[in-house]
Amino acid sequence: MKNVFLYGQSAGAFLLSSLAKDLDVDFEQQQILSKNHNAMKYLNGMMDLPCRVCLSQSAPHLSRKEAASLAEALGIDTPLLLEVGSENLRRNSSKAHCIIHANDVPESQYFEIAPEIYCPSPEYFLLQAAQSCSSAELVVAIDLVLGIFCKDQLNSSLVSRRKLSSRSSIEAFIQTCKQGKKRPDKLDRLQEALPYALENAASPKEIEAAYRLGLPPKLGGCGLGLPSLNYPLRLPHSSYYRYCDLYWPEHNVGAEYMGAKEHASVDALEADALHNNDLTELEVPRIFLTAGVLNDLGKFNKAARQIARLMGRKLSTPDADQKELQNKLKMDIRNAFIKWGF
Repeated sequence: MKNVFLYGQSAGAFLLSSLAKDLDVDFEQQQILSKNHNAMKYLNGMMDLPCRVCLSQSAPHLSRKEAASLAEALGIDTPLLLEVGSENLRRNSSKAHCIIHANDVPESQYFEIAPEIYCPSPEYFLLQAAQSCSSAELVVAIDLVLGIFCKDQLNSSLVSRRKLSSRSSIEAFIQTCKQGKKRPDKLDRLQEALPYALENAASPKEIEAAYRLGLPPKLGGCGLGLPSLNYPLRLPHSSYYRYCDLYWPEHNVGAEYMGAKEHASVDALEADALHNNDLTELEVPRIFLTAGVLNDLGKFNKAARQIARLMGRKLSTPDADQKELQNKLKMDIRNAFIKWGF
């Protein structure tokens, strides 16, 4: 029996793509179960997703050809990262690199995506990410797990999806692992990153804008406070809602990101008009952001000052040192998305 356990970036390539979208309902069911059992048990309820890889039984280890085939099926062009339970199972090559687990591989945290090919649960994937990722990469990984979008493997566009996990499920997972005294250093990193995580993001640009506007100046942000993403606002005399991309409920102020691809068609323009008219009726003042605004630090800081004025606040003009921090934050976030395939 040759069992292959995906790890870290390789697991993320699958979980955060449209390949895993068919499992969203199963992930949601696991979240419901975890509230009752205070633990995530994936392997017991095996999930099956066809994968264009068939493993040979002639050798106990993954061959270079099999590793290349699996990487192609997952849509990644870097060597596979795999988790193994002991040194004698470790077989590194140009196509695969093995990470040794201190004890046996925790199989209850994996599910089967093809015969004998396993992927970690979203929560265990985040724990793996906490081992070697930078702080920005870890926080962005949590945002992606808590987001409502993924990357289409066919054309690299963004498509909507259900959330892979929830903040409460991740917290329950951390507490369960701590009770078992497993990997305390990684658990601490994951727990420390969780308060900075954003839920319900619909695009990488929303996440970038939220951090750059919301984080304190010492971290490279504008200090406006982290907004809620895709916040539901109920229309008057109706059961319908509109969703504001970035919204500060305590100030009733919002910001909308206008992506060129998503808002260029005639249908999109019509939908935008209805959306903006409804938010205007709800008396939500907001500033519009574009890729050009996010790319140009001068334009971005002007937008931040405009949002601050809508809040009744005033932002000072950043000096050279502050601009350097702002640029560093921008690049850290963008590099984190590259790490996870966006």
